[in-house]
Amino acid sequence: MTKTQIKTTSLHIEFQVEDSEEMIYRMAEYYAILLRKYRLEVHQYVFYIAKTNPKMTTKISCKNFDFGFTLINLQDYSHEIFLNSDIPEEVILESKRFCSKN
Repeated sequence: MTKTQIKTTSLHIEFQVEDSEEMIYRMAEYYAILLRKYRLEVHQYVFYIAKTNPKMTTKISCKNFDFGFTLINLQDYSHEIFLNSDIPEEVILESKRFCSKN
C-alpha cells in the first residue's frame, strides 16, 4: 500500500456480557458522537461473550435514519482457536468468555 491508499477511520469496539435491548440506541449514540468529533468513517463491533445467544437488535430503520453495527457472538467460534493462539490477548479473551459461563 502507498501512503495515498491508507484511509483513516474510527474504530469502536465493545465487549458485551449480557443481552441488551438498549444496545442499538447506545451504539447509534456513540456512532454520532465519533462522527461529529472526528469526521471519520466509523466502524463498530460488539463482541458478545455471554452464556446465551444474543437477541439484541443490530439494525434500526426510521424515517431519514438507517443504522447498524456488527455483532460477533464468540460462541460461534471454537475456544480452541483462542486457547491455542500465540497472541496473549486472544487467550485472555477466551479466559473472560470461560469465566462468564460459570
